[in-house]
Amino acid sequence: MTIINLETVSKIYQGVVPYEALKKIDLSVEEGEFLSIMGPSGSGKTTLLNIIATLDKATSGLIEIKGGDVSQLSKDELSLFRLKKIGFVFQDFNLLPPLTVEENIMLPLTLDNQPEKLMKQKVKKIMDELGISHLAKNRIHEASGGEKQRIAIARALINDPDIILADEPTGNLDSKSAGDVMSILSEINKLRNVTTIMVTHDAISASYSNRVVFIKDGCFYNEIYSGEKKELFYQNILDVLAHLGGTNHEFQATRPS
Repeated sequence: MTIINLETVSKIYQGVVPYEALKKIDLSVEEGEFLSIMGPSGSGKTTLLNIIATLDKATSGLIEIKGGDVSQLSKDELSLFRLKKIGFVFQDFNLLPPLTVEENIMLPLTLDNQPEKLMKQKVKKIMDELGISHLAKNRIHEASGGEKQRIAIARALINDPDIILADEPTGNLDSKSAGDVMSILSEINKLRNVTTIMVTHDAISASYSNRVVFIKDGCFYNEIYSGEKKELFYQNILDVLAHLGGTNHEFQATRPS
């Protein structure tokens, strides 16, 4: 079943010289799919993710999520929609240093005015699941980069969202931590059937997904699907990136172990 449907979506940023970040993008995402979006810097990847997240508005086109046109929602309805239906994972974690680890994870539940007993039960369960229970009372500065991203993933999952949106979730991590985070996202996608959309420059991270969509200069460029052999999927991603262009440092292409 299609959970996200975009038809001829365009985004123009107004200025002295208007800039068209997206040009008539069509995209359908199936429920439970793990989709990666790749492209050179400035290709429109993050703009596309932000439009799906309802954090930005398209200039034209249709954006349907769970069968509803999100452009028709009011500001308050959009806030509630994001809180209950979408979990966010960012490159820079977006955690709040004054709060403890468990308070950071609990934040969406607090905003949703859920009972304290239920909140504590949910937080304990997700922390146990992600192996970070020992950090519960710690402050954010006491966690490593990989632990911070696990905390961010726990916060994204705490409200049982239908969709996880991840923007370069491994961008600030070493290769070991990046592999751990991608394994977690992949396992969660499969076990919870949560639709996952990730923007990444990293071919290894993209190889964890079911499908990779490539965009260039705001336009759809290509897409490839995973098969039974992850190594072949990874190589296919590298082949498309080689034709896609961009500077050498933009895409990470270390062979997976």
